[in-house]
Amino acid sequence: MSVSVSHYAALLCGVASFLVYFVRGEHHLHVKLYMQILITTLALASLGHAYLNETTVLSAVAEVSGHACFFLHGLYGARSVYRLFLHPLRKFAGPTGAKLTSFWLSWRVCHLDTFRQLRNLHDQHGPFVRIGPDNLSISNPKAVQVIYGSGSKCTKSSWYDSTWPMVSLNTMRERKLHDERRRIWSTAFGDKALRGYEQRLRLYRNRLINHLVESNGCGVNVTKWFNLFSVDFMGDMANIIRTEDSDPVSSVRWYVRTGASP
Repeated sequence: MSVSVSHYAALLCGVASFLVYFVRGEHHLHVKLYMQILITTLALASLGHAYLNETTVLSAVAEVSGHACFFLHGLYGARSVYRLFLHPLRKFAGPTGAKLTSFWLSWRVCHLDTFRQLRNLHDQHGPFVRIGPDNLSISNPKAVQVIYGSGSKCTKSSWYDSTWPMVSLNTMRERKLHDERRRIWSTAFGDKALRGYEQRLRLYRNRLINHLVESNGCGVNVTKWFNLFSVDFMGDMANIIRTEDSDPVSSVRWYVRTGASP
């Protein structure tokens, strides 16, 4: 394929699209839309090229695809240069691959040993490591208060949009809406309320511990029993199980009585 002036123009358009649009804001929620726009544009451009130049559709698709490749090279090339040399996190140490793409860490932890990978990175680079284009891993304990404290200026990252469009108090990223909803829930998590929860929790905790003691050292499926414990307590908290007039028929007692799986 010969490279023409129009190919270089497509390359410059890719660079310009990044500098004008993609360098600002967040775009992770619009990936599907961008793909639809790209595919639709390629299809229409191919049909238009075939009609105007009286050529076959296949040759038109090949020609348009070549221009699209140059456009994408310009777009991602500009993004790579920005992330390496101009990004606000550029001064933090970290692997070059992690600075370029978030897929670097996903590839490194394909064996589900994220904690080992991060520990090795911190041993190599120190307490602050850039593990993604927009991500830092911090092992300094003083950062907890700075990031999660009441006066923190930090906001939740795009990771919390993983359940979008379903949004809960924990995943809500807009501070104003989060504060409004948090005020409603704050009463349920005050000191007095937490002391009350402790009394309700003790009943199920004792049943769980008694079962572990009665096992006499035999093997216990702790995953199953902790799930039973969680279901009992959360059911009580949601008023599914009531303790006002009688003992609750907990899933732990039901499991012991029937021997069935939870």
